[in-house]
Amino acid sequence: MTENDVKRIQDLGVETKFYQKSEMNIEPYNYEMLKMDGCCIFLSGNRCTIYENRPLICRFYPFTMFEAHGYVFDVDRSCEGVSEGKFVDKRYLSDLIQEAKKTIREARHACSQSALTNG
Repeated sequence: MTENDVKRIQDLGVETKFYQKSEMNIEPYNYEMLKMDGCCIFLSGNRCTIYENRPLICRFYPFTMFEAHGYVFDVDRSCEGVSEGKFVDKRYLSDLIQEAKKTIREARHACSQSALTNG
């Protein structure tokens, strides 16, 4: 999860510890959601209890996007919902991509500012 994801969920008044520092440490995803019995702690049955405020990575799934000489976009075909769920329109996906790019830019900027300050 990103710093913004953590803040947005905290702003809901969630008092339970729901995240930890990610061991993978891949910017901007510095945190990971805690799990209970292998499932996200916000999952109740098959429903996300913070659906409207869920992390960017959850909103993006089953799509993936990473930067490698530009942005690489893919679909996780192991997801059982691919071709089964609601149709994702171009506008929704475009908005997610723009948010992801903005998040990556902000993380990169924060890292470079930190390097300048600590360097």
